[in-house]
Amino acid sequence: METIKVILYPIVFLFDFIFVQISNILYDSPFFVIAIFSGLIVLLLRPIQKPLRKIELKTTELINLIENEYALLAKDKNKEEQFFLRDQLYKKYSYNPFQSFKQAISFFVLIPFLISVIIVFDQSIFLQNSYLFGFSLSEPDRILFGYNLLPVIMFLSTYLDSIFRYAQDKSSRNKFLVISVVLFFLVYNLQSALILFWILMNLINMIIFYMKNEI
Repeated sequence: METIKVILYPIVFLFDFIFVQISNILYDSPFFVIAIFSGLIVLLLRPIQKPLRKIELKTTELINLIENEYALLAKDKNKEEQFFLRDQLYKKYSYNPFQSFKQAISFFVLIPFLISVIIVFDQSIFLQNSYLFGFSLSEPDRILFGYNLLPVIMFLSTYLDSIFRYAQDKSSRNKFLVISVVLFFLVYNLQSALILFWILMNLINMIIFYMKNEI
C-alpha cells in the first residue's frame, strides 16, 4: 500500500488538500462535505473522461459494424467457415477482440483516482469523527439488519448510470453490469464515506449527462 501511496502521491495530495479545505468550512455537515467533494472531483475528471467517452463510442460503433456484417454474411455457413469469416472481418477493420476493453476505458481510468480517494478518506481525522443517520462514516454502515445498504445503492447507481449512458448499446450495458457486481464485492466492507462518495458521483454524472442530452 505504501508503494501505491508513493505512486499516487500527486493525486492524493491534491485530493486531500481539497477535502480538508471543504471539511474545514463545513465541519458540521459531513454529507455536504462529501457531496461537494464528489462534485469537484467530477469536474476535475471531465477533461480526462470526455476524450475517453469518444474512444468508447468509436469502439462500440466498430464492434457493431463488424457484428452486423458478420450476421449478414454468416448465414448458411458452417462453424469453421464462420470462424474464418470473423477472422477476416477483424483483419478488414484492424480489430482485435482485446480492444473491447475500450468500451469501458473511462471506468478503468477512474481506478487510480478512486484509490486516491480511498487513501484520503482512510487517513481523514474528520471522517473518523463524522456520523450520518447514526452510523460512522469511517465504518461500513451495517444499517440493513447488520448488512451494508450503501454498497447496494452504489451498485444500483453505477448500473443505472450505464443504462442512461449506453441506452442503445446492450453490450456495453452488460459489461458495466459485470463491473458493477465486481465493484460491489470489492467495496462492500469499506467505509461508508467512500461508498457515499461514489453514489453521489454517479448521480452527478447522470444529471450532467441528462442535462447535456436534453439541451
